[in-house]
Amino acid sequence: MYIFIILLLIIVIGFFVLSRDNRVDREIKSVEISGLKKGGKIVQISDLHYLSSRLTDYGESYNEKIGVVDAKPVKNVDKILDSLILEVIEIKPDVLVISGDITFNGERVSHEEVSSKLNILKDKGIQVLVIPGNHDIDSQRSNSYFGDEIETVENIDSNDFSNIYSSFGMGENKRIVSRDNHSLSYLYKLSSNVNLLLLDTNSGKNINEVSNGTLKWIERILKYTSSRNEIVISVSHQNILIHNKMFASGYRIKNASSIVELYKKYNVRLNLSGHMHLQHISQYNGVYDISIGSIGLYPHIYAVVDIDDVNTIEYFTEKLSISKWMEKYGYKDDTLVNFDNFSREKFRENVLMQSSKVLSGEKTIGKFKKEDIEKMMEFMVDSSVSYFSGEIYKNPQLRKDNPTLKMWLEHFSDEFQVKYLESIYTDDVLRNHNEITIKQ
Repeated sequence: MYIFIILLLIIVIGFFVLSRDNRVDREIKSVEISGLKKGGKIVQISDLHYLSSRLTDYGESYNEKIGVVDAKPVKNVDKILDSLILEVIEIKPDVLVISGDITFNGERVSHEEVSSKLNILKDKGIQVLVIPGNHDIDSQRSNSYFGDEIETVENIDSNDFSNIYSSFGMGENKRIVSRDNHSLSYLYKLSSNVNLLLLDTNSGKNINEVSNGTLKWIERILKYTSSRNEIVISVSHQNILIHNKMFASGYRIKNASSIVELYKKYNVRLNLSGHMHLQHISQYNGVYDISIGSIGLYPHIYAVVDIDDVNTIEYFTEKLSISKWMEKYGYKDDTLVNFDNFSREKFRENVLMQSSKVLSGEKTIGKFKKEDIEKMMEFMVDSSVSYFSGEIYKNPQLRKDNPTLKMWLEHFSDEFQVKYLESIYTDDVLRNHNEITIKQ
């Protein structure tokens, strides 16, 4: 009798263990696509911050809350998206990935307009994959701006997000082989040897963090893909590594160390992120997090990721051309003809506005010549523009030993903007943050 009970327990325990180990096989759909190639090409953008023109007359309230204070040319965001769509059609990637902050502040109208425009790519046979950013779902700042009035408009929740973007990763798709039950995260089969893990950290329990349930799901799918010697490239809105010591809290996912640990364990070498509006590459223990600059902010960068058939990942960025779109469609607008200069000037004016607040205080009275103040302000502009572009290394004047930087640090070191300026000039700032080759 005892022998029978022991044998029965062994069978039950064995069944439980096998069921647990094979759980991932039941979670991941089998993808049978004939002629599926190796490698793949990805275009990634982030932080479009699209505001529908139906929500504003670009008058007093818009200028006060957005036009004057925002470094992005928000008024032209529809043309930015149209230009991007044209370039993506020319590039013909396997997917366009949009890693969050699709809208300005989660307005339903803005989401619906973006989705409608993305249908152009769908009709061209180019798959678009999205995840939400912190501005996209359940926003309490969804507003319209008419005259001197600001009024609340309809926002969306996670269910609405899934419905609006059902054709763009949120709905049925034979290449989406697994979905997380705890968030809007999913695994997409890019090619025979490459998977994209799109990680949602902006809905449900996953607000700037990854819940325990999602972490367990990540490990199960990584265990499965690793057993098949397949590449996984992950995508998140917030960062998994620190890109600037001043901007860790609120920018890096709270429990990012747990994610990085899993990625290291299962050889996930690359995460594509956004959120900071900064073009920057960070690396820790062989795991790279590349923060893409905002497509809505000068210099309007998007990333191209090429994976070859021997698992080498080539990452580089391109700058969006508005003039190409204007020329193709015969659109005439004096502002957009020189959009690159116009957008840079808007960025410049924003930095100057912040700098002037520092330089107009008592600390400057009788201490600086007019030309010194002008030089300091332009140094702040050049540093910021080049830093956000990932291109400080190109300008030999932007170095730690620059006398103008020393003036800022000597006289205004307690000011937030100057602490930010100091944080730019770290040891890694002189390398190219716009391209890298990663071998699996």
